[in-house]
Amino acid sequence: MVKKNINLGLIGLGTVGIGFIDLLTAHKKLIFDKTNLNFIIKKAVVSSLSKKRPPCTDSIELSTNPDFVTEDPDIDVVIELSGDISLALQALKNTLSHKKGFITANKALIAEKGEQVWPLFKQHNSLIGFEACVGGSLPIVKVIKESFMPEQISLVATIINGTANYILSTMEQEQLDFAEALKLAITKGYAEPDPTMDIDGTDTAHKINIIANLAFHRAFKFTKIDKEGIERITKKDLIYAKSLGYVVKLLGIAKKTDSNEHHIAVHPTMIKESSSLAPVRGVYNAALIRGDFLGDSLLYGEGAGAHPTAVAVVSDLIDVVSNLTFVESAKMRHFPQTAYNFQKGELLAVTELKHEHYLRLTVKDSIGVLSKVAKIISANEISISKILQQESSINDNQHLIDLIVITHRAKDVNIKKSIAQIDAEDFSCISPVHLRIEKNI
Repeated sequence: MVKKNINLGLIGLGTVGIGFIDLLTAHKKLIFDKTNLNFIIKKAVVSSLSKKRPPCTDSIELSTNPDFVTEDPDIDVVIELSGDISLALQALKNTLSHKKGFITANKALIAEKGEQVWPLFKQHNSLIGFEACVGGSLPIVKVIKESFMPEQISLVATIINGTANYILSTMEQEQLDFAEALKLAITKGYAEPDPTMDIDGTDTAHKINIIANLAFHRAFKFTKIDKEGIERITKKDLIYAKSLGYVVKLLGIAKKTDSNEHHIAVHPTMIKESSSLAPVRGVYNAALIRGDFLGDSLLYGEGAGAHPTAVAVVSDLIDVVSNLTFVESAKMRHFPQTAYNFQKGELLAVTELKHEHYLRLTVKDSIGVLSKVAKIISANEISISKILQQESSINDNQHLIDLIVITHRAKDVNIKKSIAQIDAEDFSCISPVHLRIEKNI
């Protein structure tokens, strides 16, 4: 039976949910002209029935019970926008058991519950959409699944948290400290009132985990991802990086090594000013995908916010509906059962990898300090490429200096040993700041 009117049930009616309604309303004719489909939001599940909502929700039936939409035979597709992992997982299971389509923007659901989620995706692959979990307006899920299907991906390097990228960009361009840039981000609505998951790297880790699973056809445990945030970065670090020809970005990186091992990490990273990721500033996101035959491809766009996320949700919605049996469409995209048939993935620890490194050591301006620093670093089998000395400040009538140490390629585990040993010395006044350097991104 051909069906043009598609009934939708939402779980979550917050900022993203309202953005989704805005898009369907504004582009209703455009979507119909392109797809011959008319999407109707019938019902929504909310946390509170008494909350005041905009007029665009007046025609939607509301409930606090997820079964209100997942078990309603008139609902064709459930769109989960709640951000609650437990609620989303149960809704996913109930929805698929009733043979409905399921779209989610819940990155934590897929990243942290992958052992339960991916088998469900494998079983019901044509009824699932999760582009909005990763890059907002960057269609990275679709690109990896479709455009890169015949390609061997060796690297995905991403800037996929708009809050963190805005903070670092603002610190660099406006010469602000971290706290000042964060306050400005919150004021402008680019950061949540509690931005912890954005600045400590958790949000990026959720997203790069999903990307890595798709890129390498492996199921990697989220808890095994090496993760660092941007909290300790100062405007001085950005100035020093620039003087050396680098910029600092919070990167989510997924690599396949020459020995066929895999590594996923999130950390602030120094990349060359000539890198294709270097000009990505403000709330914009980007993903660099490297393949054996295609070389480097770059996706760029706004990655967060209600409207970019809504575009990703509607795109998924059209694909999923095209695969439901009651719809005739010239745009069928039915992926094989092997699409999510992931092998168990093991991750190489960051401590075993080799990088060039940046260290900022704030130390007393005393005779012999430099030689002591060099001796500690050398004792940990690290070769120094360059040392710069900059006056830092005066603390308790003691002049302090910043020693900027750039190393040759060295194991992270040896760098961490050096940092701990230097930090324990009397001449060290502030815990060292450490950044990895990626010259091939």
